[in-house]
Amino acid sequence: MIGRASGALLLGAILLCLAPAVMANPYSKDKKVTYFERAVAMPRAAAGAIAGITVGVPVRIGHDIKEQTITMQRVLDSDMSGGESDLTSKVMSTMVAVPYGLVSGMIMGTIKGVEKGVSAGVSRPFSRESFSLEEGN
Repeated sequence: MIGRASGALLLGAILLCLAPAVMANPYSKDKKVTYFERAVAMPRAAAGAIAGITVGVPVRIGHDIKEQTITMQRVLDSDMSGGESDLTSKVMSTMVAVPYGLVSGMIMGTIKGVEKGVSAGVSRPFSRESFSLEEGN
């Protein structure tokens, strides 16, 4: 019962945050906006943000785990080997880089996934960008 109440409060807070962005004209100023388009804009933005978070966070976590692990492995390998990379430095740097990449990738992926899911989910619901499928940051 407590889980449902906190979920309802979270959804209400998200909708309250989205209201100013959606109630303003979400369409171009050249196009005449009908009553139906305005009525559908708020639920569409909320559904886009929720879908963007639901799909985008795991996608972004996977991407950031890979990115953080590779970056840390390269830095440690170059520091341990002194310029000439050998098997020992690669093994040791990988042993340290994998746990670092898992932890930092999960944290950064969650933050970036929620940010992209909400911002792109409101402005461009159900797009590749809202699901964090675009390359880059």
